[in-house]
Order: sequence, then C-alpha cells, then structure tokens
Amino acid sequence: MNRLARGTRAARAAEAAAAPGARVAAALAVIEPLDERIGPLEQALAPLARADRRVLLLDTIPGIGSLLALTIAAVAGFPRRAS
Repeated sequence: MNRLARGTRAARAAEAAAAPGARVAAALAVIEPLDERIGPLEQALAPLARADRRVLLLDTIPGIGSLLALTIAAVAGFPRRAS
C-alpha cells in the first residue's frame, strides 16, 4: 500500500472516530434548549401529580415517574369509566 492510500485511510479513520462526538454534540445542541423549556412545565405539573391519588399509585410502578403517571391518569381517566 502506498503512502497516499495509508494517509487517506488514516484520515478516514480519524474522521470516523470524530463523527460520534460530532453527532453527540449536535444532539445535545437540540436537547439542551428543550430541557430548559420543559423544566418550568415539570415544576408546574408537580403539584397536580402530588394531589392525584391515581398518580401516586402509578408512581409506585418501576419505570413510571410522576409525569408519566400524570399523563396516564389524564388519558385513562377514572377506572369506573371503562366498566
């Protein structure tokens, strides 16, 4: 293999190694502003979640936090409605 081919291969390898970091940086550039907007909404919904018995029960399920529990409760409504 000649030096030019080795250099090109090395350049491609270096570029490929840097690519995941660039993708992570791009993802963070999108996520961070959204996190800033979501924070105040979470704080506003927290008292509603603490006041709802259904949310407190759903919150005991592993993997379901208070906001997901509040969402489930809002969509599902009252259990009596299903019968």
